[in-house]
Amino acid sequence: MDDFISSRLNDEEVGIWFYDNGLEKFIIKLPNHIIRAINQGCKLEMLVGQYFVSEKTYPVIGLFIYDHIDNPLIVTQSSNFLLEIDALKLILKRGNSILLDFYDELGVPVLSSNPTLSENTVEIQWQNIDTEYSNDNWKKVLDQMKLDFDAKNYQDFQRIEINVSNGVAIQSAFITDQNITTHYLGRST
Repeated sequence: MDDFISSRLNDEEVGIWFYDNGLEKFIIKLPNHIIRAINQGCKLEMLVGQYFVSEKTYPVIGLFIYDHIDNPLIVTQSSNFLLEIDALKLILKRGNSILLDFYDELGVPVLSSNPTLSENTVEIQWQNIDTEYSNDNWKKVLDQMKLDFDAKNYQDFQRIEINVSNGVAIQSAFITDQNITTHYLGRST
């Protein structure tokens, strides 16, 4: 795994990233109990879309995890790095010859799969992508996406079901300090 993905795994509490080093790969970071629900068969769906602001394209991804059928967990992510966007395009084009790795909240790989994607995937044409993440437009886009998802207004998004029924748990060993009794999630100040 390259430094780009490693730093994102370390910096973000949850996320969806796309990686291509000859093997197209989804990398998803979620709390362990959510990964367990996915491994036990809850429905997983990715929504891929775009927003347009000031003649720029803003690709966005939403991951719907139906651990509670009426109230799914939704993870939203922007994709503003061209390497990630190119990997996502390859993943959608190749369909079922991809890898999917799940990392827990500590950044430890816990589940791996060769998922099957729903057949309704189409090639996405993104033009004039804004790759300046510090841009205020990205914040507006992510806020609008969350509002749209809350209102179930996602008819313009491509819906892709992800089946991970062939997931394989990854065994990890931890060395712990017996004197530590408290665990924290999030960034330190």
